[in-house]
Amino acid sequence: MVVGWIETRRSGSHRVLARGDQQRIWAYHDGVDLGGPALARIARDYGYTAWVPALHINGGGSPSRAGAERDCLDDIAFALEGESNA
Repeated sequence: MVVGWIETRRSGSHRVLARGDQQRIWAYHDGVDLGGPALARIARDYGYTAWVPALHINGGGSPSRAGAERDCLDDIAFALEGESNA
């Protein structure tokens, strides 16, 4: 869910979120992957900036899906660390 917003009511997949005097409708099902344009629109509507680093992960060396997911998460964590000397 969106950080800092409180769910005030729900009807199916539609949730009404409130923060202060602002209200927004969250109309996305749980577990649905949202693409870049949808994430950008959500970020704009909720007052956030959508920043997604470009990752070019080449793989195929993991023997299992769980291993590939673990490797991918490690790569993403490394990319988000940034430069320590900055």
